[in-house]
Amino acid sequence: MSKKNTEVSDKSNNELKDSNSYDIELKNQLEKDPWLRHLFNKLGKYVIATLENGMTIEGKLASIEFIKGYLRIEIQEYDATHFLDFKNIIDLKVIEGTRK
Repeated sequence: MSKKNTEVSDKSNNELKDSNSYDIELKNQLEKDPWLRHLFNKLGKYVIATLENGMTIEGKLASIEFIKGYLRIEIQEYDATHFLDFKNIIDLKVIEGTRK
């Protein structure tokens, strides 16, 4: 095998290993924390997030990132996208019904 093929193979193996460790970490955390499972079930729904500074953001819960115990969510408003550190959110409510 050439050096270039070995480098590509090593990179693929590392990406697979990272993906597997992420899946394992997320699965373990979801088993421990029911609130996190509840949060993932809210993906795609409209929410109001209240931040520590009193600011509120209303929009669609678009994504959730969970990396090494760090949780960040993405809320899409009509003309803006907010990436929020979950530790700065003091309240997160699902808005009943649909929004346009």
